[in-house]
Amino acid sequence: MNEIDGSCHCGRIRFRFRSRRTPAEFQLRECDCGYCTRIRGIYASDPHGELNVQIAGRVTPYRFGTKTAEFYACAGCGIMPLVVSRIQDRDYAVVNARCAEGFAPFLGSAKPMSYGAETAEARLARRRRHWIPAVRSPS
Repeated sequence: MNEIDGSCHCGRIRFRFRSRRTPAEFQLRECDCGYCTRIRGIYASDPHGELNVQIAGRVTPYRFGTKTAEFYACAGCGIMPLVVSRIQDRDYAVVNARCAEGFAPFLGSAKPMSYGAETAEARLARRRRHWIPAVRSPS
């Protein structure tokens, strides 16, 4: 397994993403919604991966649209390194590749994505298929 570390700018939100893929093997996605466009989010996930999250300080979770995901922004530096969606009592996540080690050379190859026409049900089904299903954070 490859370990990809990432964090917000000040380090209050940290993650370790474990995947069989290397950063070069991911199909990065760039969402065209108003929020993701403004924060310049480019996302990576692996449905066979694992994500360990550590939060040391205040986080400002943000929900909008269908309110089926929380964008975790650091209250200190304002950077948003990950998104979590709770589906049937399980957390699924994507990481912002701009906040993760090793993705910088591949950010320009991110595939533009448009999810605005999805129903909430279709959105959750897509996340179950493609997002990281093993999300752990200390209690």
